[in-house]
Parts: sequence; structure tokens; C-alpha cells
Amino acid sequence: MSIFRKKQKNIFAVKRRNRGRNILIGIIVILALACVGVLVVYPMMRPINYTVTVEAGTGNVNVSDFVKKPGAGGGSLDWGAAGEPDWNVPGEYPVTVKFEEKEYAATVAIVDSTVPSAEPQPVTWFIDGESQPEPMEFVTALNDVTKVTAEFEVEPDLSQTGIQSVIVILTDEGGNQLRVESSLTITDDQEAPVIYGPTDRLTYLGTVIPADDGVCAVDDRDPAPVLTVDSSAVDFNTQGVYPVIYRAEDHAGNVTEIKGTMTVSYLRQSAVPIDKLNEAVDGLLAQIITDDMSKEEKCRAVYDWAKAKMLWSTNGSDKTAWTKEAYRAVRWNAGDSYTTSAFFHACMTRLGFEDMMVQRSGSMYYWNLVNLGDGWYHVDCGRGSNAVEGGVFMLTDDQLKASSVQAGNGFYDFDAALYPASK
Repeated sequence: MSIFRKKQKNIFAVKRRNRGRNILIGIIVILALACVGVLVVYPMMRPINYTVTVEAGTGNVNVSDFVKKPGAGGGSLDWGAAGEPDWNVPGEYPVTVKFEEKEYAATVAIVDSTVPSAEPQPVTWFIDGESQPEPMEFVTALNDVTKVTAEFEVEPDLSQTGIQSVIVILTDEGGNQLRVESSLTITDDQEAPVIYGPTDRLTYLGTVIPADDGVCAVDDRDPAPVLTVDSSAVDFNTQGVYPVIYRAEDHAGNVTEIKGTMTVSYLRQSAVPIDKLNEAVDGLLAQIITDDMSKEEKCRAVYDWAKAKMLWSTNGSDKTAWTKEAYRAVRWNAGDSYTTSAFFHACMTRLGFEDMMVQRSGSMYYWNLVNLGDGWYHVDCGRGSNAVEGGVFMLTDDQLKASSVQAGNGFYDFDAALYPASK
């Protein structure tokens, strides 16, 4: 009997424990449901979406993109101190939505899910051991609203001549990738530099002129071939014709050598010494050039001065003495096209730029080719360019041909083989 009662007490104790546990579980379930209500039901009741997602490059958003109620108008967006985001840059950007006299914290998610587009571009390279092509050089017509990086799937072999396939992987900021297959041609650099400029010169007894003035070397591979001029045989105090050797060498060792002359002559008129010309030019440049000017602005200042100040003279120029004509332009502001070309050449040289005087084919009309560091361009500060709309300033060969039509058919024809190309 006592055993039965003991078992009965144990059964009641277990029931009490189970009842307490069930109550606790019930409380937990109720709390969980309440949390679900807060997390699920409340946001559903919120009139504003927490996040609006837009594709990069498609433009901005407005209040209606956040409001859940169709057709609801009004309200504004506040981007805070950071301001409106760059719609081409993926990321999450906080914004405050002001709607129906209330403010809601929200987020704009800019995503990039569009794969870049590009076309392959074959590349020719040289065995020189000094550089290697970059992945981006193998693609063209690249299009993507976000920043794109490029890398080789496998590094190209630059040690062997021939044609090889090159795979470039393009990756935008959204992680989208495009695989572009192009080609690389490795070849030896066997093309020697080309020397441009006057290699036969005339001077007068006692007048020393630099033999390399207006001479330049251009190479298809080396951006800065070494040009040397040997005028050691010239005696400026004795009449005669003396040899001058012009030599250009690129980094691959290809050499071009031209033999020119320096004629020292007796004449009643003498060329202006280069030091005297430089002093006059420097004085003028100090008046029209400032240190904060860009290279092109300095060039333009010289061009504008010549266009505004130079007067046409019926007295012909001395085409055997460019320094004399350049000095004439500074001193008397008068002359012909050779005078203005010589003046521009003197100014560009003093400013540290490469410059060449260009002669029209079969004529005594002159202008200039100047290189400010990014290639050669045509400049004509003589009165002949008045017939060209906008003038002739920093024009390519093709643009000069178009200007030649305006100035008169064939006005700017010249022997392109004698001068570096302008593209």
C-alpha cells in the first residue's frame, strides 16, 4: 500500500513538472510569435520600402520608388552631408525618405549586373627587353558604366618572335567578367630612325649658328631616339663648305646617318647672331608668357602676338638667314611668311619645344610644325591663315588639308616625306 502511494506521488510530481515546462514553452512560443509580428507584420505595415535597388548607370531615384502605395505623390529625399551618390558606382547609400510628414530611414542599393562589352585589338610588340604590353591594350570599344580592370589569363611570352593568342579578362566593379581573345605579334625592331630638318646650312664669316637647329629624329618604336650632330670640322672664320654629320640611333641599335654641309660665306648682309636674337626673343616672351600657362597656352600666346602685331612687308625676307628675319619680327614687327615662321621658330625654341619651319611645295610660303611633347602639329601665324576659319593652330596633317581648301586649293601642300607626320 505504501509502495502504491509512493508511486502515485511520483506521478503527480512529474505531471507538475511537465505542466510547468509546458507553460514555459507556451510563453516562449508567444514571445516568438510576437517577434515575428514585429519583424514581419510591422514592415508590411510600413508605407516605405527599406531598400530600393537600381542598376548602375540607369539614373537616380525619387520618393515614388520607395512608397508602397501606388500613385502616392509628394515627399522628398534627403541624402545628408554625403550628398547624392554617384549612380555609376555600386554600393549601398543611406537616404532619409520624407513622406506624409514623417521621416523614414532607407537605403539605395546600386548594383552592377551588366557584363562589359569590348572588341579585340591585335597588338604588335618588339623584342627590346625594356617594356611589355598592358592587358588593356588588347581591347577596344570598351563599354561599361563602372570602372573596368583587365588582366591576362596567361601572361604572354615576349621572348619569341611570331604570333600568339592572348586572352584578356575584363572585370567591372560589379564583378561581371568578359573574356576577350586577341593576338600578339612579336617582332624585331629593324626600322632605323628618320632624320627630318635642314641638313645643309648657310652662315656668314664670324657668325656661329647651331647645326642641329630645327632637326629632329623620329622612330617607329623608340619615342626618343638619340640625335647627335658632328660639326667639329666647321671653321666659322674661314670661307668654305664644311661637312656636318647627322646621326640618329634608337634603343635597338638601328642607326641612320646623313651627311650635310655648313657653308661659310662672304656677304654684305650678315645673319643676326643667335645670342642677340635670343636676348630679343626672351624680352618679348617675358611680356606675353606667364609661369602658370600650360604648354599650349604659351604656344597660343606667341601665335596670337604674331597674328595681332605682325605687318605684311613688301620688302622680301632674307631666306638665307632665319635669325635675321626672326629678329626683324621682334624689332620691327614686319615681314612676310618666312619672317613670321622664323619668329615662331625662335620663340618655340626658347620655350623648350621642338619646332620646324615648313615650306609650301613649289612656293616661298612658310609655316611651322611644333611638338609640345605629345606629337607634331601645324601652326601658321602668317597672314595666309586668315582665310581659314579659326586659323591654323595645332592642326594635324588631315586638318591642314581641309584648311588648304578654305585658304585656296593647294595652299598648304607640302612634301610630307621631309617632315614628321602629324596625326
